[in-house]
Amino acid sequence: MNRYAIIIACLMVGLGLTHWKAYSHGKEVVQVKFDTYKGNINDQVQKANAKAAAIKLEQDAKLAKAKTDYDADRRRLDAALAGLRKSQIVPRNESLPVAGCGSDSMPSETGNTERIAPAAEITAGACEGSEFWENALKDTLQCSKLIEFVSN
Repeated sequence: MNRYAIIIACLMVGLGLTHWKAYSHGKEVVQVKFDTYKGNINDQVQKANAKAAAIKLEQDAKLAKAKTDYDADRRRLDAALAGLRKSQIVPRNESLPVAGCGSDSMPSETGNTERIAPAAEITAGACEGSEFWENALKDTLQCSKLIEFVSN
């Protein structure tokens, strides 16, 4: 019986060592795979962060250009509107010179008024005054620039 006990003890120790070696080797394999996956995920996160930063820079540059263009167009519109307010540029109660007609001019009043509404009738109502038209032009400019910005 002693012999059998020694053989069983040797088999048990051998089996225990085999399991321990397999466990520690499996633990190393799992750690290597985990490190590989972790490295891949970190690489993907870094690439995504770099791409997001590049997109943000591009969008910031696009926004800055759109603001600059809008401000320049707004200044040009304001200058044009200020020019239109000057009475010597747009005569109201004088005769209107017509290009190509020599020294003749077109009278400020019409002879036949059957088909033409009087000026007071045209300007009456909600759209009265130049402020309405100035604001409408500014709104139109703003909308067109916004559409241009979004479509690009």
